[in-house]
Amino acid sequence: MAAHGTLTRAIAAGALPSNIDSTLSELIVLGLLRQGVRTFFAVFGHGSTEIGEVLRVYQESGLVNVLGVRNEIEASHAATALNWVSGEPAAVITSIGPGAMQALAASLVPASDGIGVWYLMGDETMTLQAAAAGKHISVQKPMALSASEADEMIAATDNAGVVLWVYENFVHYEPARKAKALLDAGEIGNPIMLRMHINTGSSPKGWKIPLDAWVWRFNENKSGGGELVFDHGYHLFSLAYDLMGQAQRVSAWIGKTSVAPGFFIDAPATIMFQFQRKGAYGVFDIAHTPDIVMDSKYYSDDDRVEVVGKKGILFINRNTTNALGLPELVLFKDGKTQTVPTERVTWANSFEDTTRHLPDVLGRGGNPKLDGQTGKAVLQMTLAAQISAREGREVEPETVP
Repeated sequence: MAAHGTLTRAIAAGALPSNIDSTLSELIVLGLLRQGVRTFFAVFGHGSTEIGEVLRVYQESGLVNVLGVRNEIEASHAATALNWVSGEPAAVITSIGPGAMQALAASLVPASDGIGVWYLMGDETMTLQAAAAGKHISVQKPMALSASEADEMIAATDNAGVVLWVYENFVHYEPARKAKALLDAGEIGNPIMLRMHINTGSSPKGWKIPLDAWVWRFNENKSGGGELVFDHGYHLFSLAYDLMGQAQRVSAWIGKTSVAPGFFIDAPATIMFQFQRKGAYGVFDIAHTPDIVMDSKYYSDDDRVEVVGKKGILFINRNTTNALGLPELVLFKDGKTQTVPTERVTWANSFEDTTRHLPDVLGRGGNPKLDGQTGKAVLQMTLAAQISAREGREVEPETVP
């Protein structure tokens, strides 16, 4: 990359492969380089040491300039001045704790003058600090590790009058959105049964993710739960809530499968729901089957959803991969099987449409599809499954703390 000057030129020249295995910290640096950011004003400390090591290597190669400063306000002002005077974009890296708050306070200067500055904040309390600074907030799923943590986030954003949104692509995937619209329009009558399915696999074209990138997910004190039921499962729990509403009761059986010495994945698993909607139930099955070969450019997961109503059935046959080779959305009604036309069906499309959602909401007003309260409700359904399997009893999600 240094020999070709930019990341784009290096890829175009074939000096870099189109797919690489890397850490999140390095991918962030690469993404900023792609945006023309070469200068980083940084306060390194707890929360930002890994990205600091990446920047050290890139600076030694002549790709970036890293300037250590004494505090985040100074870093923000310096980045603003650099862009203001020279037009060169820059990034600010903060340490944990009050540093992020100081950077956000100082960000009022570039924000009010229309000057772009990137902020990288290594802080698990970022939502509370961003809300206090008056920033709208997008968080990854799951939004927290407990309902009480979610309540703190919701209270902070409500008090500040800012939007809290959970970034979740399954509910914005076009086949799922069209299924929701058909359901709301009464095409299949009252829904009485939801069936959801996940099984893993492998793909020669899929993302290659080394095991060490997953290690933290096996520590439930950090991740909140297992990789399939809690983390990936949150996607399907979000769809369940979107299509059927909140569950009144949840029962779950979660097994474990060895994936490496000392490491286990939370599958096979079966989860059952009784929804608050009268006469509506659901079943969610999960299997870890890494030897099944799938045709996927992304994660190798087969995710499918079926909604049974009193007048018909909706089938969402594809998410990450299309294992069955069927149309993405199918409606069975009046004795006929119909393909429901969908256009944006790649997995990349789902992320594009999700990313556009929050700016659209901020522009027109209203609440995003997965606001703080909805994100908390989905989290409680997810945690209810964990508690049920661990304690051998059915759990009411609304009672989960």
